[in-house]
Amino acid sequence: MIVLRDAVAEDYAAITEINRIAFGYDYPADKTRARLSLILTKPENRLFVAEEDGEVIGYIHGANYDCSYCGPLKNILAIAVLPERQGKGA
Repeated sequence: MIVLRDAVAEDYAAITEINRIAFGYDYPADKTRARLSLILTKPENRLFVAEEDGEVIGYIHGANYDCSYCGPLKNILAIAVLPERQGKGA
């Protein structure tokens, strides 16, 4: 069963690996940890991870988006799932 939960700073290693595999980003884990720690302190950001059997297999990052035609929205800044776990939704 896949569980969505709020991301925590300790998810940095999994997010680093997902970014490397899914996007080809070669961004150092220590920098991901620093960026994630900063992002998680800002209430306008929301970051969730998807877990299956205790393993983080994906994430989604959203942030506030203000527009002229309606109230505040969330803009999806990133969404990633490990390739071998894609296409398994219901």
